[in-house]
Parts: sequence; C-alpha cells; structure tokens
Amino acid sequence: MTIEKTIHISFGKRRNNQIRNGHPKSKINRASELMAIAIVFDEWLESGKVESYTELAQITGLSNPEISRIMDYRLKPVNKQEILLSIA
Repeated sequence: MTIEKTIHISFGKRRNNQIRNGHPKSKINRASELMAIAIVFDEWLESGKVESYTELAQITGLSNPEISRIMDYRLKPVNKQEILLSIA
C-alpha cells in the first residue's frame, strides 16, 4: 500500500488564544493526520533517514512524548489504521 499525502506540522503555545479562520478540525480528521504522520516517521526510521525518536523530535521540534504518542498509532490493529486513513 502506498500513501501519498502532504503534511504540515505546526504547533503553537499551549495557551494560544488567537482567533483562527475556518472550522476546527474534528478529532477523527486529527487522528487521520496523526496516522499518516506516524507512517512517514516509521518509514524514516526503517530507511535509516533518522536513527531514533530523539532525532525525530529534534528535526520536527516536537518533544519525545509527542513523538511517542504519534508513533503509538502504528501499534493499532491494521484494520483500524486503514479506517483512519480512509477517513482522511
């Protein structure tokens, strides 16, 4: 299975109270995005582009716990992963 998707990761401060245009993303869409990101990160780890979660954290600017939470999506059963990806 090949999945092609452009991803953009942006994180603000925890208490960012800016008004944003558009509708907020649903939890399902967010889960779909995180599933796709987890697949990309997993491919980077398997191909040797990155050595560890720590290196992923440094490249993306995320914390190690955030990387771990994203990578936990790869531990879900395959049928649930497929469902998340079909919703995207």
